[in-house]
Amino acid sequence: GRPQYLREAISSTQINVRGDFTYPIIIDDSADPMHQQWLDESYPHFKIIHHETRRGLGGAVRSAWENVLLTDAEYLLHVEEDFRFDAKVDIRDLIKILHCEVHLAQLLIKRAPWGWEIPRPWMECGGIENYCDCSCPSGNWVQSERLFSFNPCVIPRQAIERATMQCTENMLEQHVTDILKANGYSFVCYGTIADEPLCTHIGDVRSANY
Repeated sequence: GRPQYLREAISSTQINVRGDFTYPIIIDDSADPMHQQWLDESYPHFKIIHHETRRGLGGAVRSAWENVLLTDAEYLLHVEEDFRFDAKVDIRDLIKILHCEVHLAQLLIKRAPWGWEIPRPWMECGGIENYCDCSCPSGNWVQSERLFSFNPCVIPRQAIERATMQCTENMLEQHVTDILKANGYSFVCYGTIADEPLCTHIGDVRSANY
């Protein structure tokens, strides 16, 4: 586990993200009893799923999404532990778009460039192929066909169901991309190309045995 990042991620979410949240879940893939205890004591209002052995990124994603499907939630705000929200985001605005545009598998929340990336709009929106501004009566998004991303995003339940039921491999981004593309879904970023980023990747140190 990386508590130094998780604290900032949860704090910034509580400050800057608005929405009708009903089932807060943390997936703990540390397999570390001390970290498990720290999570239980620090975040008692979350349902915390502890893995007794490490499952890796794909296993953690599957665990999270399968637990979401045990609820009646129609949308998931998916956030990894090493992202910080820097500006106000109302998840209900993203849900309005997803409700209107049922072919969208996710609405990414635009992040700042990280590491080696050049600060260009298409990098921040998830891909350089076929990106363009799009809109519907409910809002704006940037179209990109490159990849389903595990960066902060909102995902409709139907896309989660398709991915978890049809993925027979480790649930990594490329596998999820291939499945959802085959089901006719697109991957887009909330807002417009000209918009400022809303979140930042802060995880410059990997967890042990990543």
